[in-house]
Amino acid sequence: MGPAEAFFLRAFWDLDSERQVGMALGRIPRSKVFHYGSEAGLDSAMMDVLWRLIQRMDAAYLTWVQKEQEKKSKTSGKGIGNRVVHK
Repeated sequence: MGPAEAFFLRAFWDLDSERQVGMALGRIPRSKVFHYGSEAGLDSAMMDVLWRLIQRMDAAYLTWVQKEQEKKSKTSGKGIGNRVVHK
């Protein structure tokens, strides 16, 4: 993995803690992504790249979480905690 890929992957997991969690697992807020990019010193072109990549990674992650919830629900009659994924 190159430095750019490592940066984007680290950004995703850093930003994962910024999503709203409660009864639903929400998306990573756009404002948090742009704040992260600003703190990292990204220019506007790279900020757009960061936003698009985080959106795609987040969508894939939320899809995975939802599938895991469905699997757990089928096998145990329960979801992952009380969380519901909203896309």
